[in-house]
Amino acid sequence: MTALRKSASWLPAAAFALGIFYMSSQSNLLGAGWFDFIPNIDKLAHTIEYFILASLICFALRNAHQMELKRALITGAILAALYGITDEYHQSFIPQRSMDIFDWLADLTGAFGALLAGLALARPAKTAPKKKSKTNLYGLVLVFLLNGFLNAAWPQFRGNSAQNGVAAGKFPEKLKILWTYEAKAEINSTPAVSGNFVYIGTGGKKLLCLDLLTGKKIWEFVARGAISSSALVLDGNVYFGDEAGVFYALETAGGKELWRFKAEQKIISSPNYASNGVLFGSYDGNLYFLKRKTGEIIWSFETNSPVHGSPLVLEDKAVFAGCDGELRFIEISSGKELFSVMLEGNIVSSPSASEGKVFLSDLKGTFFCVETAEKKILWQYAEESNEQCYSSPVVNKDKVIFGSRGNFLRCLNKKNGKPLWSFTAKDGIDSSPVITGGEEGERVYFGSSDGKVYGLKVSDGKKIFEYDTGSAVTGSLAVSADKIVFGNNGGMIFCFTGAAEK
Repeated sequence: MTALRKSASWLPAAAFALGIFYMSSQSNLLGAGWFDFIPNIDKLAHTIEYFILASLICFALRNAHQMELKRALITGAILAALYGITDEYHQSFIPQRSMDIFDWLADLTGAFGALLAGLALARPAKTAPKKKSKTNLYGLVLVFLLNGFLNAAWPQFRGNSAQNGVAAGKFPEKLKILWTYEAKAEINSTPAVSGNFVYIGTGGKKLLCLDLLTGKKIWEFVARGAISSSALVLDGNVYFGDEAGVFYALETAGGKELWRFKAEQKIISSPNYASNGVLFGSYDGNLYFLKRKTGEIIWSFETNSPVHGSPLVLEDKAVFAGCDGELRFIEISSGKELFSVMLEGNIVSSPSASEGKVFLSDLKGTFFCVETAEKKILWQYAEESNEQCYSSPVVNKDKVIFGSRGNFLRCLNKKNGKPLWSFTAKDGIDSSPVITGGEEGERVYFGSSDGKVYGLKVSDGKKIFEYDTGSAVTGSLAVSADKIVFGNNGGMIFCFTGAAEK
C-alpha cells in the first residue's frame, strides 16, 4: 500500500480528533445548552464521540496496516482513551472549562464500547438461528459505524458458512473493469475478500494478496502444490489447502506462515469454520476439523472415497458429500455421524443450505433437495442428457440456480424442484453462480468455460451482462460491496465495479 493510501486511511480519525480538539477549545460552544433537558447529555455526548473515534482508529489500523481485527479494536480503544486524557488536560487551560474525571470515564466507556461492539459484530453468526431478534436502535448505530469496517464481505467459498452464494446489500446495475492482474498461472479457485484485500490461489503454487482497490500485489506465499482450494479469511488469518495435500494457516498481514498440516492426498475442498476450528475435506477420504490457532486435529471423519467438495455448517452440524454419493451430517462437537442420506452418484460439487434444507447435485446430472428434519430427499430433478455438475448451487428465498457441463444454467423452484428457466452458454459451466441485489431486482453472475462471465435477471433468466475474458472461467466469483472479483484459466484476475450512468 502506498504512503498516500495509508495517509488517506488515517484522515477520518485525524479529522474527528481535530474536531474534538476544536470543541474543547471553546469557552462557550454554540448550541451547548440546547439539549440540557436530557439528563447527563454531556456524558452521553462524550460516550458517542469516543465510540466513533475508537471505531475510526480501528478502521485506519485495519486498512493502512492490515492489523489483525482484535488487536486493531484493542489498540483503537486504548488510543482513543489516551486521547481523552489529553483532551481533559487541554480543557484545564481554557477559560470556563475544567478537567473532569467523570467526562473521561464517559470517554472510556465510549472507546471500550466500540471494542466490545466490534468483537460482537465480528463473531461468526449461526447459520440458521431458530429465532429472529428485534433490531433495536443501538444495534443499527453499531452496524452503521462498524460493520463496513470490520466484517469481511466475501471471506470464504460461496460467501458464508451456509455456502448459499447470496451477496448482501444492493449491487450496481452496470459494471466496468476496475483493474486486472496477471498471475501467470492457471486459476481455478475462488477469491476471498476481506476489507480492502483479495486472497486468491493459483496453479503456480502461489497464494496472492492483492489490493482490492488497485489490484497491486501486497504479498505472495509459495505453497508446495497448485492451489484449487479457495481461502477462508477469519480473525486476521487466512486458511487454504493445496494439491500436495498440505493445509496452511497464514497471517493476513504479510503472509507469514503460522502452521501447516499434511493430509495423505490432495486438498481441493475449500475450508469452512465452526467454534474454534477449521473444516475441510481431502482426497484421502477424510473430513478434517483442526484447531485454528495451532493446526492440531480435533477430529477427523473417514469415508470410503475422496472428498472433493467443501463442507457447509448447519447449526451444530458439518454437512458434506464425497465421491461415494452419500450426504453426511456430522456433529461438530464430537465428530460423530448423526445420519446420512444416500444419493444416486459421484458428488464433487459443494452443498448449500437454506431454511433447514440442503441442495446439491451429482455427476449424473441429478439435483437434490434434502430435508434435514425428516432426513430424506424432498425432491430431485434430472434431465435426460445426464449433464455432469461440478457447479455448486446458489439459493435465495424461492429459487435455486446451478450450472452444468451441458452448457446450461438452470433455475428451479426451491419448494418443489420444478424448472423455471434455463440459459445456454457456449461451453460448460463449472463456475458456481452468485446472486446480488439491485434496484431493478436480483441478478445472478457466473463464469463459463467459453471464457465469458454472464449476468442474468434472476426473475426470468434474461441476459443483462456479458464479458469475454479470453480464457475459461471455472472458478467462482467473489462479491464485495460494489465489486466482483474472479480469475480465469489464462492466469488473469479481474475486478469489476459499478459503471457511472451516462
